[in-house]
Amino acid sequence: VSTQSTGGCLSAMLLRPSQLGSCLSRFSSCVRTLSTTPRGVPWTEWSKVRKSPAPEPPPQPSAPRVAPTPLEGTEASAMGATATSQEAHDQDTHPHLVLVDAFPIIFRSYFATPKLTTPSGLPIGAVSSFCRTLLRLQQRFGKSTHIGVMLDSSGPTFRKDLYPEYKGHRQPTPDDLLPQLPVIEDFLRVIDVAVIKQAGWEADDLLASYSTAALREIPGCSVVLVSTDKDLYQMVNHHIQIYNPYKQSITGRPPKGLLIDREYVVQQFGVAPSMVADVQALAGDAVDNVPGVKGIGMKGACKLINQFGSLEAVLEAADDEQSELPRRARNLLKSGAEMARLSHTLVTLRTDIPLKVSLEELSLSRRSHRWKDEAFRWMHSHGMHRMLNAKQSYFT
Repeated sequence: VSTQSTGGCLSAMLLRPSQLGSCLSRFSSCVRTLSTTPRGVPWTEWSKVRKSPAPEPPPQPSAPRVAPTPLEGTEASAMGATATSQEAHDQDTHPHLVLVDAFPIIFRSYFATPKLTTPSGLPIGAVSSFCRTLLRLQQRFGKSTHIGVMLDSSGPTFRKDLYPEYKGHRQPTPDDLLPQLPVIEDFLRVIDVAVIKQAGWEADDLLASYSTAALREIPGCSVVLVSTDKDLYQMVNHHIQIYNPYKQSITGRPPKGLLIDREYVVQQFGVAPSMVADVQALAGDAVDNVPGVKGIGMKGACKLINQFGSLEAVLEAADDEQSELPRRARNLLKSGAEMARLSHTLVTLRTDIPLKVSLEELSLSRRSHRWKDEAFRWMHSHGMHRMLNAKQSYFT
């Protein structure tokens, strides 16, 4: 068969080029038939067997119906809370808190925007881009009931006291950005959005503390943290999500922006959100100059945390000569245990900061009904003509 089929196809290739496609198809079919023919069975008989319809399987006895087991304890409570939360979400009646990490957006706005100035010569490029981003956020989360913008304090923080090299490699704020910061705060005041900054604390700690307090004090509240900082991944749970306004959504469809949930964190970090700080403590963080354990990278850190469950469990295993740790990893962890614990303190966000601005002050119900007109006049006075042309889209 192989000889005849091959010969026929080769003859067709030489004598009838117009029939090359059909001959190649016939040749491929013969090869597939020969490759699936059981040993010792003539291929002609096997072809008949393959073409005959397969017998129908005998009917299976149906399984007896079992009444569903009622949920008890925490499982029932969790299911009930999930259903209640979903129902409230569908009705858009639950409290919704949006907290904005301002400085990453301000710096991105500064470097991504041309050097714009007002008629008086004041730099305004970062201001214009930041205002546009914030107004788009109001469109994106139009059902929010509370909103606040967090800023880093200008003085030293407790992390700098613990580790002077913390964020030590960062460049100082550009000179033409400094005068734009009070202008941004003025815009937030005009549109009645609370600005929160506290001496000694970073914006990430304020985001963590306010979101934790909101879940504790506002029944049924959900929180969205607007930030590009991965340090906040440790805060993600069923009630707290992160929104990155610059990343593309997983679907690839507009509007631009990615809502980060627990599944996304597990996919990116390889561990649950509650373990992110443990991974960073071992692997370090080059962005913030967090040292970690020398010789252990992100992949190795994820493997260790998944294997032992926590940073302390990993360090205890390093002291145990009978543990499953390889000798190299054990030696690295023993020599770097102190730095690992320091790094864990540096990367762990504080959730217990006393709130100097109350949650009630973040409520949009206290906002003036004339804030849109005030914002329009403010932008006009600062020469933001491009945004004025888009007033209808921003303020509807």
